[in-house]
Amino acid sequence: MKMITREQIFAEILEIFMMANTSKDVDVKKIKEEDDLTLDLGLTSVGALYVAIAIEEKFDIDFGNVTFNDLKKVKDVIDLIESKLK
Repeated sequence: MKMITREQIFAEILEIFMMANTSKDVDVKKIKEEDDLTLDLGLTSVGALYVAIAIEEKFDIDFGNVTFNDLKKVKDVIDLIESKLK
């Protein structure tokens, strides 16, 4: 995959979060990097699985030994994607 900026990664995962949004109370357009995946976004274990699979497919990466439990905030997901794309 060609070089992608942090902002582009953020935009792509927002789309994924929008599709996995199990909590209709969350306004996906207001998500920030500091938001907590479960507390702020209401991401369930099923939602997290969907998000993980979608991210792996979208960015052609493999989470490897990292689980979604290791990722607490949106920025953690972006950091992981950035590290996998290097």
